[in-house]
Amino acid sequence: MTQIYTPARFDYASILPFSLELEKMREIPELTLDFSKTQFTKPIAILTIGCKIKSLIEYRKSSAFVTNVEGLSELIPAHSYLGHLGFFDFIDVPFGKIIGQARGNDRYIPITKLSYSDLMLEVSPPYKLLRHVIMEEAEKLAAVLSPRNADENSTVTLAYAIREIIRNVFEHSKANETYICGQRWVNGRVEIGIIDRGIGIFNSLKNAFDLNTSAEALELAIEPAISRTTGSKGDKNEHGNSGYGLYVLSRLGLEYGKFLLGSGDGCLRMDKKGTAVDEFMYNGTVVGLRLNSNPEDFGKDLEAILQGGEMEAYMMGRAVKPSS
Repeated sequence: MTQIYTPARFDYASILPFSLELEKMREIPELTLDFSKTQFTKPIAILTIGCKIKSLIEYRKSSAFVTNVEGLSELIPAHSYLGHLGFFDFIDVPFGKIIGQARGNDRYIPITKLSYSDLMLEVSPPYKLLRHVIMEEAEKLAAVLSPRNADENSTVTLAYAIREIIRNVFEHSKANETYICGQRWVNGRVEIGIIDRGIGIFNSLKNAFDLNTSAEALELAIEPAISRTTGSKGDKNEHGNSGYGLYVLSRLGLEYGKFLLGSGDGCLRMDKKGTAVDEFMYNGTVVGLRLNSNPEDFGKDLEAILQGGEMEAYMMGRAVKPSS
């Protein structure tokens, strides 16, 4: 039997090393995942590492390999927290709450599954528009992410950007579900994550924009008015997306914390130090935003970001305005 330990800290730095370690274990006849060393977790890594473990367990189960989980304890705060969020239910381990059991509030959003088929049940009847149903979920993330002194219009604007990212999953990724998670800590820092297990950014954009690498696709995806439907060979825009969701979140991360867009073998990272594409390992797409400090005038900053993006899109010949 082979045993591996989950990371002591579920954070950005641990995602790639642990992903590489998991990949080596796919064909091991009997494997034990030991969580006893895990002491700290953050939403982006929770979702990404969770999806990696989930995929590994599913593959091993289909191949009749044995996978054991050990080292869990309610007495370890990180385990209790992950259990409350629904993490272990997410990876099919009976420990803690099931997904959807914890309701969340304006301080945190537990792991929440957004299924296209479930959302469509809310659309007809009572005949809500799909974008309105998704907006309700986006507003929950925006409430966690927004500064406490933010006005309602600013929070709604932020929710529109998040809504567009969630809608991208159903329009572009070919995934039927996405997962979200968010946390605001007592020191005011906040982090949200959105993840899918779809085809990835590169495969989504490559035909519309003639791209060659994941890095090119990631760098293009955060430009304003970019989506698979806005390229010269793009598809029909069935959901009315304007291509500003990733742009808005990336600029907030650049100014106030960190923005991450991971897909395929690359993860685009933006913060005050600049922009870089790190080595990564995830087939779908993960979007993450961390704010280390609150903007003094959140509404004014969002307006400036949108105006700057609209001007940049115009200069690049993209006559697409942000969604109203």
